[in-house]
Amino acid sequence: MKFATSPIIQRYQWLILWLGIVLLAVYGLSRAGWLHLPGAQTPSLLQRLRVPKPSDPWEINAIIDGYVVKLALPQDLNKINLLPPLIQSGVRQRIKYRQRNIDFLHDTAQDLDQILNTGQSVQVAEHDQTLERVVMSLPSNFQGAFPEWPLSLHEPLLTALPSYTKVDFFLPTDLIPQVALRLQLLGMAQRVTLRGEQEYEIMEEKLPLPHFTTPWVRDLFWAVAKQGHRSLLLLPMAFSQINDLSRPDNDYVEEMEDVQHKVVRVPLFFKGGNLQIGVVGGRRVLFIGEKELQQNELAFYNAFFYSPPREEVLGLFKQLAGADEVRVLPNSKHLFHLDMMMSVLSSGTVALIEPVDKDALGEDDQRVIAQARQALTAYGFRVVGVPTLADWVNTFKSPVNILPFKHRDTGRLSAIVPQFEYREVAANGTPESMEWKIRQAYKDAGVATFFARSSFSQLRGDFHCAVVPIM
Repeated sequence: MKFATSPIIQRYQWLILWLGIVLLAVYGLSRAGWLHLPGAQTPSLLQRLRVPKPSDPWEINAIIDGYVVKLALPQDLNKINLLPPLIQSGVRQRIKYRQRNIDFLHDTAQDLDQILNTGQSVQVAEHDQTLERVVMSLPSNFQGAFPEWPLSLHEPLLTALPSYTKVDFFLPTDLIPQVALRLQLLGMAQRVTLRGEQEYEIMEEKLPLPHFTTPWVRDLFWAVAKQGHRSLLLLPMAFSQINDLSRPDNDYVEEMEDVQHKVVRVPLFFKGGNLQIGVVGGRRVLFIGEKELQQNELAFYNAFFYSPPREEVLGLFKQLAGADEVRVLPNSKHLFHLDMMMSVLSSGTVALIEPVDKDALGEDDQRVIAQARQALTAYGFRVVGVPTLADWVNTFKSPVNILPFKHRDTGRLSAIVPQFEYREVAANGTPESMEWKIRQAYKDAGVATFFARSSFSQLRGDFHCAVVPIM
């Protein structure tokens, strides 16, 4: 059976067909974030981060196996054949990984766009968290550094947590029987959920693609952001490897997703120890270490051969935190993350390390502490000096790398503080223990302290680095 069409439709059917194709293409590009239609309220993350389109020219400028490679693509594609044979495969692999990474970045930005457009996320201030549920992690390579038993590093911290705290513990699957037995002996088996992980490393064209647990869960994902009645666990694009982001090395955190928590990947690279939220005068301030901006520039270039605008990176961090403003603070060799130098204790109050032997401290560390104090004071925060020693700073022992929290049962502002070797300093001709001076500083700030022996500094971090509260 044939259906009659009007002469006008017959005459313009090809035009109608092409118009339909164009409209579908425009719709598809706008949905994908590559095209910003007039009237749209805000640019997409793809636009804000200036993510390259598939048709955009780009340049490889990298050292591959010790060989400097500079190629403008796609016009220099044939020049790859002129490179040394061993370099050619590495260059082609980087080109392939770049495309995979951009596809991954594209999907990640789209997913986060939808979440950001459905409501505002608000980062929970750490001093308001009650530590009802936390995440920790135990890598397999700890057995060599701490041979007594697998939990020897974490055990003092586990026992210092409030009795009501539930713990999700990532660890290699083969360590579960030994760790489970130790938890039973400690009477903590009912409070700790062991989540086994298979560690591996894939070699593809000589490029390693690792997947491994780490003691620093603070750097695996950012502290919880509230959105409605569900909490968002914000994962960076990767923890360490950037060769092939389509196989991220922090994807096991997605096991934490449940009815109360949603795991969201963020199109940024970050370490949570270098991000802190403070509140002063009703304003929410996100503090971010300068190193995180450098990290994003470097990791973006290594993964995608381009770097996003710094102001857009800061803007996205601010938006994810639900902050009113974002402030960049300096980092140094020993104070490489903010939690090595400071901790937000309460609304309007920040703890900052204060070396009692400042002259013995390196110039760069002195500069960073002085600049942070000046900046925090200028923002209106009360700065509480927490005593430390120059050699503690140099060996990554920080008395402000703490777990601040509000005790659920007492409502009291509290903190779990790392305890180091016994040291005394002279004060008005009288020797005083460093632990007493540290305890007194926190007491004066209205914080109840619980000290626990710490060996985390051997790995360049401490309690704040090793725990993420998720409730």
